[in-house]
Amino acid sequence: MARQVALLAGVGLAFGVAVALVVSRFGSALLFQVGSNDPPTYGIAVAGMAAVVLLAAYLPTRRASRLDPAVALRVE
Repeated sequence: MARQVALLAGVGLAFGVAVALVVSRFGSALLFQVGSNDPPTYGIAVAGMAAVVLLAAYLPTRRASRLDPAVALRVE
């Protein structure tokens, strides 16, 4: 389950960075003291989003791994 979430997050982050690089040209007049293609800014944003996604995937995965499979099947 966590592997699927990580894969989807990676695809989403890659797509998001690509779109941000294209769109950043239009918003460059609104940025002060930061370039429109500032690598540290993109790196911090990607790292922050990845941390949130991994935490959001970890908590349900941990809870599901503690459940007894027979109990889970009985409930379904």
